[in-house]
Amino acid sequence: MLYEGIAPICNELNVNNAIAPKVHLDAFILKITVNKSEVGVSEKVSVNVNRVSEKNAEVLEKVLEKAQAAGEHLSENRISILRIMIANPYVTRPEIAKVLGISLKSVGANIAVMRGKYLNRIGPDKGGFWEVIL
Repeated sequence: MLYEGIAPICNELNVNNAIAPKVHLDAFILKITVNKSEVGVSEKVSVNVNRVSEKNAEVLEKVLEKAQAAGEHLSENRISILRIMIANPYVTRPEIAKVLGISLKSVGANIAVMRGKYLNRIGPDKGGFWEVIL
């Protein structure tokens, strides 16, 4: 099972002649580090968003149902931010801003509205990850 998620990453890195990722198990978290200088991060985030798995689509659908049940409407930017975070929980705000073509301030404002309802930040700003709340 572990190789189902890592193999596509390694294959894509090989295609782009990039350095292989470093894999590290820290407590219960598997960390995979990819050298940013070798890979255009925003390009990889875009690729990951376009390759939404069925599981990721189900997670997003559940979040949208939760919002609808609460009588809230999520804007396209907020849905796009959630989609990116589901595809890559380690994505940073500047990476999101670059992929979506919106300001860093706008990304922060959208995250602030969704924080606690639809997503949480686990760990510190540097080295942490996003958790989507179902």
